[in-house]
Amino acid sequence: MAKLKPRARIIRTVGDQLISGPEAAIIELVKNSYDAEATYAEVKFKYSVSEGFSIVVTDDGHGMTYNEIVNNWLEPATDVKADKQWSRNARRRLLGAKGIGRFAVSRLGEISLMTSIAKNDEYIESSSIYIDWSLFSAEKYLEDIELDIVKDVVVGSESTGVEVEVSQLRDNWSKKQLERLILELRRLSLPRSSEDKFSIFLDIDCF
Repeated sequence: MAKLKPRARIIRTVGDQLISGPEAAIIELVKNSYDAEATYAEVKFKYSVSEGFSIVVTDDGHGMTYNEIVNNWLEPATDVKADKQWSRNARRRLLGAKGIGRFAVSRLGEISLMTSIAKNDEYIESSSIYIDWSLFSAEKYLEDIELDIVKDVVVGSESTGVEVEVSQLRDNWSKKQLERLILELRRLSLPRSSEDKFSIFLDIDCF
């Protein structure tokens, strides 16, 4: 009896095949915001002398609980969305490719911090997961990589949503890439109905 033992780098290999470039990765994250019934998504490019460029994608959607991150987001090829066509409250037809959000994050940079605020059955919780994607290029088996998730209870707020910050970017963004990103974001922001409002904000002031 034998079993398949995937190397950790399969995550990066598959991600690079699924996501054509950094613009497509950001578009996928914004689509996920739309699918989470957010009213807005903000894409912000940041720069600091010590850290270089980073990208932050924020929304006010319904977020993911700790259990959803562990059992869905961290499970490549999960079928939890496979047959779904509509968002959680049936407000929107889903746009995002099923289950490739984590590949989009890994395509953008080496380090990511995702913070999700979501309602569970009893309270609002905040879950944060830090990932060093370079570990997935190492000669380790996928099952050997452990990721820490910090969970806490949110007090005094009913707001939900997700923030993904990616640093140590894998691409030096060119003017042409930024122009393509702007064009695709404009297409996404077009209203699909008079009642479906979804705004996209892009901050590239650091360039």
